[in-house]
Amino acid sequence: MSSGKLAKVSDHPYQVLIANNKAGVCAGVIVTPHYVIATINCARSTQDPRVIIRSGSSYWGRGGSQHKIEGFIEHEQWDGLFDNNLAMIRVKQPFRYGKFCKPAAFPDQGEEIQSSNFTTVVNVTGWGLVHANGQLRGKLTPVNQYR
Repeated sequence: MSSGKLAKVSDHPYQVLIANNKAGVCAGVIVTPHYVIATINCARSTQDPRVIIRSGSSYWGRGGSQHKIEGFIEHEQWDGLFDNNLAMIRVKQPFRYGKFCKPAAFPDQGEEIQSSNFTTVVNVTGWGLVHANGQLRGKLTPVNQYR
């Protein structure tokens, strides 16, 4: 995430950190009280019993709630690279929804998403690099992507 700004978890309550010993491994998105969607590479990192999912916090090592991982399911049609690189990770204790912890809003099956002739702004959040070749910040950071 190359950006100088910081994000508030209340603006992105669906975002979770998948972490090992307070250090971020990767991120995911809350889908239901028991499931997070993430990349398959990320899900495979959860086989380490020290890995937890932290929800409701903008920080790597504090705040929010921690959830132990029960297992995950990989997308059957993953090509080994980018296509269908998705997994559903199940947590043992359900997420408790509130101001800082909510599932992401997804369109209904078959619902068309309206587009325009203008540039579409997609807001992406995560705990990645603040600047190219920089250091990890350890706090949730937003980046606007244009397409």
